Amino acid sequence: MRDKIRGSLFGGAVGDALGYPVEFLRSKEIFRRYGEKGICDYQPQGGQALISDDTQMSLFTACGILYGDTRARMRGMGAPMAAYIYEAYLDWLSTQRGVRPEEKVSWLCNVPALYSRRMPDVGIQ
Repeated sequence: MRDKIRGSLFGGAVGDALGYPVEFLRSKEIFRRYGEKGICDYQPQGGQALISDDTQMSLFTACGILYGDTRARMRGMGAPMAAYIYEAYLDWLSTQRGVRPEEKVSWLCNVPALYSRRMPDVGIQ
């Protein structure tokens, strides 16, 4: 089961990195820029293929689920899973603001590369 989960997260991130440069383009614009096959290769920036907020949110969702499940197994009880995912999303929001949360659910807050704003500008403050 772990391999399936890892594979799903990895596969999603790989596809996201390929599609990130064209995420908000119309197909007509994609074909104009990349030819009749569309985008077929990664478009690295600074030597890296970038991921979007979609991959970041997938990772933080998985982290919240893992945290909640681990906590419930260790203590024999736990809150609804949505509560742990909510806390993980607050951690993600902190990374988008460039702030390290004092109390965090997600070990992902220790990954400097995730402190990179990848979402459309929707007024995070």
